[in-house]
Amino acid sequence: MKVTLLAASTRINSNSLIASKAIGKILTGLDCEVEIIDFSNRPQTELLDIVQKDAEQESEFIKTALAKISTAQLVYIVTPEYNWMPSTTIQNFLHRFFNKNFSNVWSKKVFALVGVSSGRGGRLPQLEISKMLNKLISVDGYDSIVSPFFWESQFTQDNNLDDGSFKNGEYAEIVKAIVKSNIHLAEIWHKGLA
Repeated sequence: MKVTLLAASTRINSNSLIASKAIGKILTGLDCEVEIIDFSNRPQTELLDIVQKDAEQESEFIKTALAKISTAQLVYIVTPEYNWMPSTTIQNFLHRFFNKNFSNVWSKKVFALVGVSSGRGGRLPQLEISKMLNKLISVDGYDSIVSPFFWESQFTQDNNLDDGSFKNGEYAEIVKAIVKSNIHLAEIWHKGLA
């Protein structure tokens, strides 16, 4: 299965990237093909100045991100929690590109969500992105779904190493169970679409 993870923080070596690497390690161990799109690898204003209607006119970062999402069966959106909300970066990205001009990117996908916090947060960002995705999917009529299996990555820096390895075995088992549930859902969803 092809899986793309959007590490949606603009901070370098962010907890969102660490959580994405942790998920990526689990997925790789389950024989998935994994791509991580690190939003810290783009100019800070890039998503604020987008006005083009064609992906070919976008930056290399945007072209690469859209191409990787379009080939994925399962897309993880890993967003930091900023003042109880998801990052504006991922919100701008979804608002800009989740439309009929890019239907090949968003159709036939299962979206899995992760809210990342350095404390006890992480719940609200994934719930807000879930509402947003469900609305966008229904308005444009995509045959995609948002998974109910969320990961609230709390105290991320205390439970993960920078390379995504887990410090805590019990924590690792919980995350593995969530990842396996998302893969199982994606397998069922794509089998039904065939």
